[in-house]
Amino acid sequence: MAEGASQREGASQPTAAVVHNEAEVVTKGSEALPKLLEMFEKFGFPAGLFPFQYVDEFGFIENLGVWWVHQKANIEHEFVIAKEVVVYKKSMSGKIEKNKIVDLKGWKMKSALNKDLFLSIPFHEVWLDDPPSGLIHFKTYNKKHDATVKSIPIEAFTYGSGS
Repeated sequence: MAEGASQREGASQPTAAVVHNEAEVVTKGSEALPKLLEMFEKFGFPAGLFPFQYVDEFGFIENLGVWWVHQKANIEHEFVIAKEVVVYKKSMSGKIEKNKIVDLKGWKMKSALNKDLFLSIPFHEVWLDDPPSGLIHFKTYNKKHDATVKSIPIEAFTYGSGS
């Protein structure tokens, strides 16, 4: 096994945290998901916003706030309380700071135009108010660069809330 890699008892995949340079840390295998959730919670986001079972790779360049995630397949998750379906692509990335994610790529919200037609809308920013309002906001832009914001109660994205 490569230097920096370890095998957790009972884990099906080897894990590795590799420092590519002083600022960039890439975590693979069974340790990637906990590191991803830890980062999002550190910056104020609820872990339930990311309902993944497993991710292949999580990378983070802390001094720039740049992160990325790779997983085997797209994931579609319904947040019951929010009445929204979010599609998480195989590769996602963004830039994070306290209570804010920008340059978001790889996430789409599926909005029902009617019971048979859905429109997948990529969102580009996610943020929480400071001081807290109890809402999480999602911003998307159309081709004319007009912004649309959808605000949802944050409890819709906490574990155990039916998310």
